[in-house]
Amino acid sequence: SESGRSCLPDDRFDLAGWTGTGDYATELGAARLALTNELDRTAPGSVEHLARIEIAFGFGREARQILALDGGQSRERDLLRLLAALVEGEAVPAAALSDQAGCTGAGALWRALARGSLDGTGEVERTAIEAAWRLLPPSVRAAIGLRLAPIFSAAGDSLGAADLIDHAVTS
Repeated sequence: SESGRSCLPDDRFDLAGWTGTGDYATELGAARLALTNELDRTAPGSVEHLARIEIAFGFGREARQILALDGGQSRERDLLRLLAALVEGEAVPAAALSDQAGCTGAGALWRALARGSLDGTGEVERTAIEAAWRLLPPSVRAAIGLRLAPIFSAAGDSLGAADLIDHAVTS
């Protein structure tokens, strides 16, 4: 990245990969069953897995509630909380993901949404934003596209904005 920090890998933002079968009820049921182990303790990684499913299907508020179940804290959970807020269209600190400036992976999309701007992004980064948006699950793509379009428009890319709106509506 421009800050010298490593770009986060795309799998940290792979909402489509988190949907599994693509059936919400099936995925949610299986993840809830796996939430606790035979000792009725939260199984390692199960809270994060369940939160990812909620985010991937567009349920950010539910994901945040799940992340609060056991009081655990981690960088991964912080990122999931941020994604949950962005999926819901909630305001987040503009500096969120600022250390990812110049990264050309899926994180570019979430950085642009957090900032509400494309200022300082190059053509390669803008292409990465659009590519990451196209890979979102349909349950999230439409809402994100409608929030991303004004960001492209404000950056003077009216064709990109129109394309986002057109594909968001037909998703």
